Amino acid sequence: MFANFLVEHNLPLATADHAGELFRNMFPDSDIAKKFRCGRTKARQLVSEISSDYKKTLVTKLDRQPFSLSTDGSNDKGSEQLYPLLVRYFDESAEKVVMDVLSVATPNGGSTGENIFMALDTELKAAGLSWDNCISFGSDNANVMLGKEKGVMAFVLKQNKNVHIQGCPCHLLHIAAKKGASKLNSNVEETLIDVFHYLENSTKRMKTLQEFQRITDTALRKILKHGPTRWLSLLQCVERLLEQWDAITSKAYLNFLKYSLPMFVNANLLLQREEPTVHILQKRLHNVATDILIAFIKPEAIAKAEDIYSIEHSRRSRQKDREDMMIGDGTRNYLDLKLMSDKEVTTFFEDTRNFYSTAL
Repeated sequence: MFANFLVEHNLPLATADHAGELFRNMFPDSDIAKKFRCGRTKARQLVSEISSDYKKTLVTKLDRQPFSLSTDGSNDKGSEQLYPLLVRYFDESAEKVVMDVLSVATPNGGSTGENIFMALDTELKAAGLSWDNCISFGSDNANVMLGKEKGVMAFVLKQNKNVHIQGCPCHLLHIAAKKGASKLNSNVEETLIDVFHYLENSTKRMKTLQEFQRITDTALRKILKHGPTRWLSLLQCVERLLEQWDAITSKAYLNFLKYSLPMFVNANLLLQREEPTVHILQKRLHNVATDILIAFIKPEAIAKAEDIYSIEHSRRSRQKDREDMMIGDGTRNYLDLKLMSDKEVTTFFEDTRNFYSTAL
């Protein structure tokens, strides 16, 4: 139980060296506590035995049924890049589709498509599993993973040509939103990062912010840190900055992103559920594309098109006038304040059109 506790809560095994003395001090009248002996060496062995038994049970389940395999590399900060093998399969005892970690692969040499595949293949063979039972392979959309010639995908298909290759739709949604945001005249991401670090690195500045929050009767809340590689953080950071900071030149852009980003974020969250979503993937991405088109393309252009993907959305004649574009009530209300010059407003609407068009 103690070894399981360490694993479940991700505690270092060195914790075990101090647990025995702690238990004896906490429960001096307990004979069990007095006899408890489990240092890091014993804990390591117990964890190893537990994981070995768990893996044997998992392999037994996978050996007699189809499964899907997915992986992604760890960051490059360590000396070795790790690739966990995640398997998804139908667990008869649980009567549902589940996901488990089979093992962790480490490529020999650089993280090339061939080296990554060889590491994955070695782990599967060590477990006694065959690519013949693998029906799907999932990864991010990097060329090293999905390259047709030298990517991991190419080597997987050589083992089993019937494997379905699935890139990460959440990653694609993130790229679409990020590319669209890059077309805005105001670099909102840099603004969020600069504001956070300007305040975070100075206690004096934080106190000054709190004073202004009290004066303006604004909730005393911190400015959130935006991570450019974190798919879902931009919308939260934009909402927090809007809540805390009224006098900002780029507020029109922030309001616009607050309105438009949920198109991507909501789909992203839906596709990250624990339950299988492959059966709704195409429809959900189709809905995202439709929502974007409705936001800035004239209804007649959409109605006349054979399908939404044939619409020439980058042509100005197909796009709505500024009065009809969907930019959110918060953005409209801010523009009605006339705090921006006519030139700035014109640039703003061109930027929002480019956002939508680029995201598609």
